[in-house]
Amino acid sequence: MPFCPQCRSEYRPGFDRCADCGVELIAELPAPPAEGPPEDWTEVFKGDQTRADLLCAQLDEAGIETVTPDEYASSLGWYAPGGFNLIRVLVKASDLERAKEILQKPPP
Repeated sequence: MPFCPQCRSEYRPGFDRCADCGVELIAELPAPPAEGPPEDWTEVFKGDQTRADLLCAQLDEAGIETVTPDEYASSLGWYAPGGFNLIRVLVKASDLERAKEILQKPPP
């Protein structure tokens, strides 16, 4: 059975493009990303994609690495129950205090 690599919908044989995404179907889906945050990373934000992007930019400017493990689920839209625009921003535990100070300041 062919699958859409973006929305992960399954199609009947004979289809070659996703009706929703417009991308070419693939024969086998890759494994979904691992659940849960990476080890020794701490959540500093959970909310909408726009705010998460702004916070990541602020932290990046300060030299603090971030990960957003929920971006993949959010991109699936309604195919990912509970994933509606809820993005977590994580920083290394060693950067947590500095990240909190930066995030308390109003964005530029």
